[in-house]
Amino acid sequence: MRSATPGTEWTKLAENYCSAIRRAPPNWSYCQFSEEVLKTRDAVLQQGGPALVAAFHRYTILRLVPESWRSLLERPHLAPMLEWFEDAVARMVSDIDATPDADLDFQADRS
Repeated sequence: MRSATPGTEWTKLAENYCSAIRRAPPNWSYCQFSEEVLKTRDAVLQQGGPALVAAFHRYTILRLVPESWRSLLERPHLAPMLEWFEDAVARMVSDIDATPDADLDFQADRS
């Protein structure tokens, strides 16, 4: 990523990142990522360091929550998970500002 300007370029980058996450095979673990996702994270890191990676992940998490909720609603066999999902998301969203930046970089979860 070249020198990014606020607005459109960052929005497009985030949308592409979310699309790459959506394309992950269903059998991948939560800490497995495609090369596209890894390269985007690294580009964001180069542009603004760990704080920007955390901000970028805060945005993409919040961007994907409604979509994830709709996905659960569209699959009746997952209905029992809705209550758990809603509780977990409510906690996550209410705590996202206070979550340490290091916890918002998936690199912390990779083994």
